[in-house]
Amino acid sequence: MNVSWNFGDGATSTQESPAHDYKSEDTTYIVSLVAENIFGCADTVHKEIDIPKITGMKEVPQKNELKFYPNPAQKRLTLSLPQSNVIVENIRIIGITGVVIIPAVEIDNGEISLDISHLSEGIYFVELVTQEKTSFRSRFIKY
Repeated sequence: MNVSWNFGDGATSTQESPAHDYKSEDTTYIVSLVAENIFGCADTVHKEIDIPKITGMKEVPQKNELKFYPNPAQKRLTLSLPQSNVIVENIRIIGITGVVIIPAVEIDNGEISLDISHLSEGIYFVELVTQEKTSFRSRFIKY
């Protein structure tokens, strides 16, 4: 099966399940997918995607939420460990589409610094899993 995606902003893909980050907000895009089977039969689907304008996020403390700064962030994101005796097993960044990114990590005096300079602008979640399998998660904006 051959597929061709058009994301409506000039970007395209031939992957079956691509991920795409939109750079503009407060905009509507028409996403198109053309699928063609081995016999040459093709079908096209169009879907309208609304990207809302983000005016800010209020961080509401919740159970198992990470504390970090700055937010929004551009190059580095610094996490404060939830407890001083926590042993970190895994840290990952999850894009709004569910794509998992494993960041470069530096640990210094109970703080973890993540290099996010390579990420596209958008909303992400950062998740930390401890050796005891406790999960901490919060969202941030990359600009």
